[in-house]
Amino acid sequence: MYPAIEIVPANAEAFIESWQRFYSGYDEKFYADNIGKELDSARINAWFEWKNGTPLSAGKLASVQRYLSPEEVIREDADLDQVRQI
Repeated sequence: MYPAIEIVPANAEAFIESWQRFYSGYDEKFYADNIGKELDSARINAWFEWKNGTPLSAGKLASVQRYLSPEEVIREDADLDQVRQI
């Protein structure tokens, strides 16, 4: 059996209820302990591992690390043209 997705208008509660059955097994304690906390390199890696469900492969880790480099950081006051250049 394959899930069939139907596009229907939904409020936030119905949207979450509809999708939550596809996502299980996440560490809820990790989520509660880390949501809304300041992001640093260690926490960003931990979030990606949490979402991945396992430690990151070397390739995935390299991809995450790339976006932590100063050259990839988007300033808060950047305009759309500056964002497109990155």
